[in-house]
Formats: sequence, C-alpha cells, structure tokens
Amino acid sequence: MCEELGEKENDRTLVGLWFHSRYESGEIKWQGQIVRELKDGSCVCQLYSWLMGDPTMCKLVKREDVEQFEFYQDDAAMREQAAIEGLGDFD
Repeated sequence: MCEELGEKENDRTLVGLWFHSRYESGEIKWQGQIVRELKDGSCVCQLYSWLMGDPTMCKLVKREDVEQFEFYQDDAAMREQAAIEGLGDFD
C-alpha cells in the first residue's frame, strides 16, 4: 500500500522500523511500520490489521505522536510484544 512512499535518506532514519502506538490507558492502539519521514518530522506509517496482519491503511502521524511510539527492529519482535500483552499469537 504505502511501499511506493518509502524513502531512506540516511542511517539515522526511522524508515523501516516497526512500531506500536498506545492509548493513554497503556493499551496498544496501532501496529505498523514507518515508510517515510517528512522534513517536518512527521511520518507516513503503514498500519496492519490485528486479525490477519495485512496492510490496512497509510496514516500521516505528527512528530510529537511518533515520538511516543515503541519501536522494533522487525515485525517478529513487534508481534512477540503483542503476544506478551495478550493480543494473540500472530505467527
């Protein structure tokens, strides 16, 4: 879905990292991957379905919200954390 937007300009980018965002209550809200960073620090994020793990939508997220994400090097680590929190085994 968002793959054509992907862009990696340097080694310090968030592009390619997987993440969870959270509600104020601490529960996981979104699962996704950063596909592009914009000059203002906001990011284009590919979100994924909880049920099937398929891409669902792209979302533009403001820098201050991105700063609250929990990042993972790969989707396996992201899924493992979700399973630890009782959201299911996504393998």
